[in-house]
Amino acid sequence: LKNEKATIGIKLKYAWYIVMRLVGFNKLRFKQIRNLASRNYSRSLRKAGFHDCTHAYAVSLEGARKLLKAQMPVKYRADNLLSSLVLQGAINAFVSKTIFFHQEIFINKSDKSFVRMQKIKQS
Repeated sequence: LKNEKATIGIKLKYAWYIVMRLVGFNKLRFKQIRNLASRNYSRSLRKAGFHDCTHAYAVSLEGARKLLKAQMPVKYRADNLLSSLVLQGAINAFVSKTIFFHQEIFINKSDKSFVRMQKIKQS
């Protein structure tokens, strides 16, 4: 969720961040500003930028090690951890162009998760 496509509005906002960085009112590094928006990578994927809602993702063993190292000691929420490492260029992260998972709170606040509502049969 957020910054899935680099629209004109988003590009203008990032240009403004660069101007603010040049005059000293923005602490983001130029590399971090450049990494805010996702970019085309392949037919099915975009190179990740700054996103919210870390509710479904896959991670390689190398990526897991990088996430763990960045959390020692624990200092980030999951969303913020991934975003911080993506903006630094410390991890390779990708966003699927097809949306496979939704957080129900952003779709319909009255929607209930089927997983939470199902009763588990005892064997």
